[in-house]
Amino acid sequence: MNDSLEISLGGEKLWLSSCRCLWWPVRETLIVSDLHIGKGIDFSVRGALLPPYDVQDTLSRLKRLIDKFKAKRVISLGDNFHRSYSFGALKEWEKKSVNDLVFSVSEWVWILGNHDPDLPVELGGTKIENMSDGYLGFYHEPNLHNKDKFQIVGHYHPKYVTRIHRQRISKPCFAWNQKTLIMPSFGSYTGGLNVAHSEILKVLSHSFYIATADTEPKPILIEQNFS
Repeated sequence: MNDSLEISLGGEKLWLSSCRCLWWPVRETLIVSDLHIGKGIDFSVRGALLPPYDVQDTLSRLKRLIDKFKAKRVISLGDNFHRSYSFGALKEWEKKSVNDLVFSVSEWVWILGNHDPDLPVELGGTKIENMSDGYLGFYHEPNLHNKDKFQIVGHYHPKYVTRIHRQRISKPCFAWNQKTLIMPSFGSYTGGLNVAHSEILKVLSHSFYIATADTEPKPILIEQNFS
């Protein structure tokens, strides 16, 4: 994979993609997090000057990745929709686009997030709080009571922030240690939390790896110590 960085977690070979997704080749599984579908609609209804076009953009990028990797399964790690009611607020053709994408693969798993703890019956796919496959656990927020388990999580929208020649550079990123990998957010209208933030350090401690996303031609690996 020319645009991906290979790592190992729990003895599993995983590919971190510059497209803000994770590919698990042995399971033919594409993993994404924090799509926040419908955020633009929610904000525009509240009067915010944010064009409500994130649905089409997020879905089209996700479809390209499913086709590229020939994924058989998709796991979406929570905050799939900006609110639990966001799917119901979509136009009928947008709902169809979501379900068409869900049924384009053999299995689609929606992990429930803090933004979307309840998802409607008419939305296709499996909706669960968390899941395990082999040695890997998949959660929206990390399970801090089971630190012995290898985990892949979302929730934090990590970003790597640095300065180059007095210019501030901020990129979505993957962040991980020997046990836990935090995914970058995938949604078109999602912000980010500095990877040095105390909430992320609570999960990963002070020494861990970072791989930037949205960089060409592939993620840039950084070993960081925040002590």
